[in-house]
Amino acid sequence: APIPYENIINKSGVEYTQFNKISMQAGIIEGREQWIENLDNFIKTIQITEESPYIKRVIETAESLKEIVINLSYDLGRFPPESTLSQYLEIFIEIVKKYISSNNEFEIVEKLDNTLGRSEFFSEKIKLSQFKRLVHKVIGGIRKKSGRFQRDGLNILSAMEARGMRFKVVFIPGLSEDKFPASGKQDPLILDFEREKINEVYDGYLPIKSNLPEEDLLLLSMAIDSATDALYFTYPRYTGITENETFPSYYIASMIQSLQGRKPSYSELTTGENVSDRFFEFIPCGVEYRGEFIDIEEADRKYITIASRENNIKKISSMISDKLFPFFRKGLNQAFYLYQDKCFNIYSGLILNPALKRDIWDSISKAGLSPTLLQDYTLCPFSFLVKRVLRVKTLREPEERYTLDPPTIGSIIHNILKIIYEEAINDKEFRSLKDLSGFDDLIQRTTTDRLNVIIKTIPKDYRPFIEEETDALHTLIKEAISHDIVEDSDWRPIHLEKSFGLGEGEDVISTEPVAIEMAEGLSVNISGKIDRIDEDIRGEVLRLIDYKVTTQPRKYDINSLTLSNGLQVFFYTLFASKFFSDYQRHKFEFRTIDRKSKTVKPFCISFRDIEKSREEIQNDLKNIINMMKDGVFIPVNDDDKEKCRYCEYSEVCPFRDNIVNTIKKNEEIYKQIVERVSRQIFHTTDE
Repeated sequence: APIPYENIINKSGVEYTQFNKISMQAGIIEGREQWIENLDNFIKTIQITEESPYIKRVIETAESLKEIVINLSYDLGRFPPESTLSQYLEIFIEIVKKYISSNNEFEIVEKLDNTLGRSEFFSEKIKLSQFKRLVHKVIGGIRKKSGRFQRDGLNILSAMEARGMRFKVVFIPGLSEDKFPASGKQDPLILDFEREKINEVYDGYLPIKSNLPEEDLLLLSMAIDSATDALYFTYPRYTGITENETFPSYYIASMIQSLQGRKPSYSELTTGENVSDRFFEFIPCGVEYRGEFIDIEEADRKYITIASRENNIKKISSMISDKLFPFFRKGLNQAFYLYQDKCFNIYSGLILNPALKRDIWDSISKAGLSPTLLQDYTLCPFSFLVKRVLRVKTLREPEERYTLDPPTIGSIIHNILKIIYEEAINDKEFRSLKDLSGFDDLIQRTTTDRLNVIIKTIPKDYRPFIEEETDALHTLIKEAISHDIVEDSDWRPIHLEKSFGLGEGEDVISTEPVAIEMAEGLSVNISGKIDRIDEDIRGEVLRLIDYKVTTQPRKYDINSLTLSNGLQVFFYTLFASKFFSDYQRHKFEFRTIDRKSKTVKPFCISFRDIEKSREEIQNDLKNIINMMKDGVFIPVNDDDKEKCRYCEYSEVCPFRDNIVNTIKKNEEIYKQIVERVSRQIFHTTDE
């Protein structure tokens, strides 16, 4: 048969193949059945015409194309709708070897093996549509290697493609004074001190121009952490224009100081005297190095090699990072600057830098893990990262409100209950609250005071709705207190809105940390804030109460708790067992305040039931902790628009509407990570 992929150039200069030509002549535009039917009809039509070498060649080409269509359709039909990545790859590579010319076949198979073949999802099931997009992405950019370097295996990547990769040898050039770090220059129109004042007054963020060296430090730290065996720091001997001799960056001297305990002089840096030690060596120009003479006339650089004598680059990297980059210990300033600049992409929630991962976890765990903190993480790890860890300021303007959002209502109710129940604590019983008339004005006044701040953001046309909500809120609080007076006649409150495991203050029961010991030597401190703590009138039983303000009442029992509620109950029981061990029994109660029905319902959970679920809850907690320590802060459920409605960072979220379709099309690997994370947090297999 004629060569089907032989190129032909028509009169218009358009290049195509014999198969292209036959397909166009046969009018093929759709799938397998039309290919076969149209090719058959095309062949029959051609056979009627006068015989000639050209007609014979066309018929042979059409028959060859038909045979390939039939065989290829059969082979492609071997792919099941859902399978493991390994099975899909096995089938696909067989097809590649069968249909692709030998030169390209090796390149494609090698590329697939080096990427998908080493994927951590190799044994996990995926859909056929996902596999198609993965393969298209992997082999779509294959180019023939050319040139001496590429033929020898040099991989040239862009900065984005090299993100998070580790390398045996890393070269960091250009470490000369005034070049790295570059000297910060202020903007004469708005000086730095003026920008700082504007930021303080308007609670905004104007970048500080003099902070550029700090960002250079961050980049240098990331480069150092990417090396596994050796680091080369270099700087040019002469400036490019004037050919004046350059000076090494003070970073080089600082790195040597961090390893030797003393800063070298300039003469030592230029000669190497007293600089080399067991950790690193200095390579000056004009000397013989490892059998090769470096001519001072020909060489244009001076070299310092870190950790070439011993394979201990990890120790060196850690030592340098700890001493040279102390800003990581000061609130993650550099990460803050990067994220505050709103440079978010789909990988922004995957922290790859080891030092940054360690510091983020230290920042999270330092104050103790609270149920609210863990709930924020499970709702959206990405929002958790920018808000709670990096403390990036709000990235969008607050929208005008014409109704009260659930968090605001819950905050108002908790505040009023605390004020009123403090009277009961002073009298050591609830009976002092039986006459609500004395508290009616207090409820009304407190509600109004809290709402006055909110009303300023509400358009005048909608303020009557807020007034109606205020009246409804007033009624709801009275109902809640009336319920408590009747139901809690055998109890007396001893603490309200008290914290544990946190800093000092009048609302803290104890600053002593409460630790949870888990497997593999993992220990974490926990903290929390308890709405109310009661004891019975005999002083034998302790009761912890958590109020839930809701419009969708649900049942709270040990078998139907959400992840965050389960952790909340577990943390509070550990707290009570440690600080209130004198009581004979302990109990926990969720008390729901239903805004719609204006009713209050208690749901009790015994400590015995909680102890039975201890192992399962600890496993959930361990999963979350491991993901935080691994630097996983990606949105786990980007289709939940309701959850994102009030998010202050939705405008810069990697999954915002204007790019979500692009991500779904082109980032299947990332989506699989999201699905895996979602399963780990929520124990679900739903996509």
